[in-house]
Amino acid sequence: MISINIIPEKTKKEIKIKNVYYSMLKFLYTLVILISIYAIIFLLAKLSIQLKFVQVINEGSSIIKSDLNYGQEIKEINKKIDDTLKIKNDFIKWSYLLEYLSANIKPDISLDRISIKKEDNSFVVSGTSKNRESLLDLKDFFENSDYFTDVNLPTKSLLEKENINFQMTLKITNYEFDKLK
Repeated sequence: MISINIIPEKTKKEIKIKNVYYSMLKFLYTLVILISIYAIIFLLAKLSIQLKFVQVINEGSSIIKSDLNYGQEIKEINKKIDDTLKIKNDFIKWSYLLEYLSANIKPDISLDRISIKKEDNSFVVSGTSKNRESLLDLKDFFENSDYFTDVNLPTKSLLEKENINFQMTLKITNYEFDKLK
């Protein structure tokens, strides 16, 4: 088969230009479609990243809130510890004092009342002594003790010889009665 080219040159040029035009048009359509697909992908990625960012921010704020709660709980626990330490430091072992007194007071003396006021460190002992000697020994015992000062025994109590009712006042200088021996 023989092909004869009888198309005029001008028409050939127009056909060639049309072909180039259609090729460029196809290329541009393809380019626009590809750019649109990339734009959609990037927009979806941006949206996904923004959602993840919001989620991370929410988790961070909940962590901060829980940290604030922990901080408040720690403050409350520290306050309870401080209160407990204050109570512990203010605690006085009175049983050691009573044990010390009972071990060092003669059987001739019977104590009826012991009154202690920590605010002014006063200590009042009331009771009965079978004789004056025992009462003077009790006074000497308190005066020679490292835990008491300002021992005051009214002279009226020393005028009687036997069955003496007395009330002795003193000051406490040291509350560490657990060290008494």
